[in-house]
Amino acid sequence: MVILDEAFRGLDREKRRIWLERCRCYWQGATLLFISHDVGDTQTFERVLVAEWRNLWLEKGQLYEKDN
Repeated sequence: MVILDEAFRGLDREKRRIWLERCRCYWQGATLLFISHDVGDTQTFERVLVAEWRNLWLEKGQLYEKDN
């Protein structure tokens, strides 16, 4: 298991995409735990574990930010 905690913070969207692609190739076959506060970072993930105010749930497919 590889844990990436805000690993791409401060990078623009294109650089984040490139680095995520590199990580996926380098750690192919491993479980990647990618921690981010930016929902946009999760757009290419198969599954996303969402943590919000003491609640956890698993989402499949793309996530979208909710308007509060």
